[in-house]
Amino acid sequence: MCLKSKSKDLYFAAIESLVNASDNFGPALNKHLPILLPLVAKRQDLANDERIHRLKDILCFNGGDEAEQMLQRFPLK
Repeated sequence: MCLKSKSKDLYFAAIESLVNASDNFGPALNKHLPILLPLVAKRQDLANDERIHRLKDILCFNGGDEAEQMLQRFPLK
C-alpha cells in the first residue's frame, strides 16, 4: 500500500524498505518483483533518479540474473 501512496515520504520509505528487504532476503524477493516493480514504476516520478537507480542496483546485485530479467520486463527510469 505504501508504494501506491501519493505522499513522497511514504513512497520513499517504501523504496527504502524494498532495499532493506533485498539486502535481507536476496533472491527470495525475486518472486515478488512482478507485483512490486509495476507499483514502483507507477509512482517513480515522486522519487529522484538516484533513489530509483540505487534500488535497481541493489535488486540486481542481490537478486542476480532473475532480478535483471524482471527489471527489463518492468523498466524503471
